[in-house]
Amino acid sequence: KEDMRQFFQGVSKNRSIQKLTFKHFHLFSKEGFRILGEFFKTNKNLKSLSISYCMLGNTHTHLASALAGFNSLTEFDLYHRHENLPWDDMSDEKAAVIIQALAGHSTLRKLSLAGNQIGTESCAALATSGLLQNPNCRLMELDLNDNPINDSERPDADLGAKFLASMFLGNTSLTHLNLSCTDIRTNGWMAIIAVLRSRNCRLEHLDLSTNQFN
Repeated sequence: KEDMRQFFQGVSKNRSIQKLTFKHFHLFSKEGFRILGEFFKTNKNLKSLSISYCMLGNTHTHLASALAGFNSLTEFDLYHRHENLPWDDMSDEKAAVIIQALAGHSTLRKLSLAGNQIGTESCAALATSGLLQNPNCRLMELDLNDNPINDSERPDADLGAKFLASMFLGNTSLTHLNLSCTDIRTNGWMAIIAVLRSRNCRLEHLDLSTNQFN
């Protein structure tokens, strides 16, 4: 733990890092994210942050606080699903907290949230965050691959897809969208198809692989 504290403190003093990647990193803590939060605020050159295959536990709120403390990211990648991680280390509710913290990053061009148990709550967070509705939105790529957007345990199982459709409506910046392996069903697809027919739609790449269509 002392080594990790010194590592985070060392990184926090850097002002030149533009891309920061954590992969298979299982030593996140409240203190670690607090120090990283200070680094995020003071390093104006940081543009890309990737956290993949990392055990977060209950530190998701501290990650959210760190993300909410600055607004300069152009790329953010959070990929959680891995056979060696506990299935409940990430949840729809936890992912929603992290998504809400990204609301101020209007400079985002690429957002990857694949494999994070994203369902209705997270889709609602995306729809209400303003990320795609902001007139200054620059987001071009959104990856929601490998998420149970169709929440079969809810009576309104297709509500997540409808939240996404409302978010896409009126947006003119998004060109790449990955909805593969999301288990979206008929009513959800109908809502999304209506957006694809819109004159405002600028999508160039749409991935719908490994889904069921009636």
